[in-house]
Parts: sequence; C-alpha cells; structure tokens
Amino acid sequence: MREKIIGVYMIKCKSNGMIYVGSTIDIYFRWGQHKRSFRKNSYQSNQYILADWNKYGEEDFEWNILEKCESKELAEKAEQYYINLYNSADRKFGYNISEAGNNKQAEETKKKMSEARKGKKATAETKRNMSKAHGGIGTSIRISTPSIKTKVKSLNIGSIKKRMAKRKKEEENED
Repeated sequence: MREKIIGVYMIKCKSNGMIYVGSTIDIYFRWGQHKRSFRKNSYQSNQYILADWNKYGEEDFEWNILEKCESKELAEKAEQYYINLYNSADRKFGYNISEAGNNKQAEETKKKMSEARKGKKATAETKRNMSKAHGGIGTSIRISTPSIKTKVKSLNIGSIKKRMAKRKKEEENED
C-alpha cells in the first residue's frame, strides 16, 4: 500500500520551465487525478497546463514533492510560500491561477472570464439544466442546531420547493 502524504508538490514542464504548485492531503492520489484529467483532455480548471501537456506530451512533465506537512492547513501555508518562491502565479513563470488553498482566482483570470461572458445570456434550456444540476432551492442547507431548524422552518422552504416544481412543470409543458 502506498504512503499517503499531506504536503506540497510541483508539476514542471521541462520544455518551457513552467511550474504548477499545489497542496493536498494525499499527493499521490492528487497526481493521479491530474494525470487522468490531462490524458482525457478534460482538465477544466487550468487550460494553460493542459495545452502544454497536449503540446509537449506526458513524458515532458516532472512531478516532485516539495514538502511533507503535518496538516492540510500547514500544507496550504507552505503552498503559498512555494507559489511566491517560484513566482508560479505569474503567467510568465507558472501555471497557478489562484492563491494557495482557497481557489481564489487571480485578478487576470477573473478579468478574462468576465470579458468572455459579457453580452451572453443563458437560454431557458441552459437555465433549466443548471437548475437540475444544482438540485433546486434549499438542497444545500445544513441544519445543525435546533435554533437553526426553527429559523429554516419559518422560511417555509417546503412551499418554495413546491412552487418551483410547479413552475418547472409548467415550463416543460410549454415546450
């Protein structure tokens, strides 16, 4: 059985020297996730590294453990240290598009995504699909204490769900 390592890792493209720094609670498992996504050409979270993977090939990438850590929190702090050290959030040097551990996207990435969406509106079909994918209203509410349960009940979420289901059914009948 392989060792489960909490820590910080680096993926480096040998041809151009670009690097990605990441942290995880299981480095070998995370590397497997990256590689499967790259091989399937389905790595949605970072198109830059995927483009280089497709351009240079799998054998052109090095996978290194930078630091082993005692906890996820320490790994995230160490990740930020290495992102800063290697300047990997700068597109000239690396693939990182967010700060360590919180998936907060860099300003450059936010601006590009915003520009790409400008002027585009979701169709009724797209909105229905998004609604189905998210499971409707109220499905993500976690009720942990009696006082929260009382507040949630007072919001009458059940009747909102019924109205949404009725509206959805009416829309489907219109199509």
